[in-house]
Amino acid sequence: MLNDRMINKYYLNQKVYIVMEYPIFELVKIRYQDSMREEIVDSRLVTDKLRIQNTISLKMFCGGK
Repeated sequence: MLNDRMINKYYLNQKVYIVMEYPIFELVKIRYQDSMREEIVDSRLVTDKLRIQNTISLKMFCGGK
């Protein structure tokens, strides 16, 4: 069962759960809320708040389609 502090974390503006922490390397294993995909990422990139001001959609590079 997930700990309450692990809910509502964000990575690249998607909700994630922290599965495991690697404090020596400052890494965390995350699982995306809407899938079973897991990744190991820098723990400083996982935030408590959704940040939308600094993101660019990949659709902008493809002409908005």
